[in-house]
Amino acid sequence: MMKARCVKLLGPYATVYVSDTAEDRVAEHQHEYAHACTVIFGAVRVVIDGRETSLVSGQSVIFPAGSLHSIHPTEIGTVFVNSSAVVLTSEEEMFAAVEG
Repeated sequence: MMKARCVKLLGPYATVYVSDTAEDRVAEHQHEYAHACTVIFGAVRVVIDGRETSLVSGQSVIFPAGSLHSIHPTEIGTVFVNSSAVVLTSEEEMFAAVEG
């Protein structure tokens, strides 16, 4: 199984991926932080802690901290962005980010 190709790092907190083949995917993994996945073009199937959903262009999902998750593009040429910089999971985090 291949991993979706990382084509651009957008600073330390965002990565752009492109699927080149029908077998591309981001394998199941987990992080201690939450992050978001936004589909820019195409479609993906995401699995979060065993629950599956589909996203198309313009849709996003938030992977909770500690969740087991994977991303499976369902169309060749799908472009999606993973970002952890914009995910605020609590009111305290939101105010801390605003107050700097």
